[in-house]
Amino acid sequence: MTSSVAREVARYQSGRVRHPDLDDVALFVELLLEWTPAEVDESAALLLFLVQSVPARDAVLLQWATDLPMGDELWQSAVDDQLVSALKLGLGPRPDPARLDRGIAVVERLLSVAPSHLAHSPQFMLAWLRWARSSWPSP
Repeated sequence: MTSSVAREVARYQSGRVRHPDLDDVALFVELLLEWTPAEVDESAALLLFLVQSVPARDAVLLQWATDLPMGDELWQSAVDDQLVSALKLGLGPRPDPARLDRGIAVVERLLSVAPSHLAHSPQFMLAWLRWARSSWPSP
């Protein structure tokens, strides 16, 4: 499966293919939290493509740590850089542990099908989500 995922990611990277789920990235990212492992597998290449960009990876993480309205603002670059930095550092309200747990499950599933050369961003995501789940400082 990893080779087919790698081929599909390469198609997205080439710009020859545009996926309709990218028309509303915040909604796509939000729905991932409710998907079954099989559904995550079906969209693994799209998610891997998306999170190869550091700003996109961070937007996914911060949306999962907050909510869909914040995600909409993050994807539209309408959020103050100081707020983004504070959220990355765990400053602010503690995220909903259930959202973080669902994000962890998505990323673990993603890593199970990700080719090694595309696993760096999901590995970072998993580490950050686990940190946020267990160590988010009190406001």
